[in-house]
Amino acid sequence: MNTPLKLLIGILVTLTLVSSQAQINRYITDDGLAITPEIVETSMKSKDSLPAELYSEANWGAPAAGFQLSLRFQTNVFAIGQPINETILLRNVTSNDLVYISAFALDWDYHYNVLNGQNQQLQDLANPTSAAGQRRYLPRGRQHQCKIELEKRFAINAPGKYSITAKRKVPTLDKNDYTEVSSATVSIELISTNELYGIGALTNNPSRKP
Repeated sequence: MNTPLKLLIGILVTLTLVSSQAQINRYITDDGLAITPEIVETSMKSKDSLPAELYSEANWGAPAAGFQLSLRFQTNVFAIGQPINETILLRNVTSNDLVYISAFALDWDYHYNVLNGQNQQLQDLANPTSAAGQRRYLPRGRQHQCKIELEKRFAINAPGKYSITAKRKVPTLDKNDYTEVSSATVSIELISTNELYGIGALTNNPSRKP
C-alpha cells in the first residue's frame, strides 16, 4: 500500500472516531451550588460523565421521572472502623431542566436499603423525614454529586457482606406527585483488621470481590 493511500485511510479512521465520540452525550458533574469552566473540563474527562450504558461500574439504576441515580464506592472491601465513603450522582436524563426538593442536610436526601449477610435490614441512624428542604434545579446535561460516609448512617460494624441500594423521592414529570428513583444494588464486604493485614493493603487488592 502506497504512502498517500495509508495517510488517507488514517485520516478517515481518525475522523470516524472523532465523530463517534462527538455523538456521546456526556454529563457535567457539580455539587448543585456552582459551576466553573474547570468543573466542565474535569467532567468531560471523567468516566462519570458517560451514559449509564457505557459505564456500568457506576451502578446506575433505571431512570424515573427523568432522573437517574448512581451509587459508587472506591472499593468493595473495607476494614472494620474504616470510613465507608460513597459517591452518589443524581442525573437529569431528559432534554428539559428538572426541579427537586433537597434537604439542607444534603445526605438526608437519600434513603437506603442496607441488608447484612443474613438478609436483615439495618436501621437508619439518621432521621431524614425531619430535614427541612429547598427547591434545587438540575439542568439538562447535568448531574449533582453528593459524598456520604455511610457508617454514620448505619451500624455497619460486623464482618461480612452487605448489599446497599440508594434511593430518593423526586417529582413526577407532571409535577403532580412524587415517585422514587433508585440506584443499582452494590455489594461490599467488611473484614477485620487482622484479615486486612493478611491480604495486604486494600489498594493492592483491587480484584478482591465480596
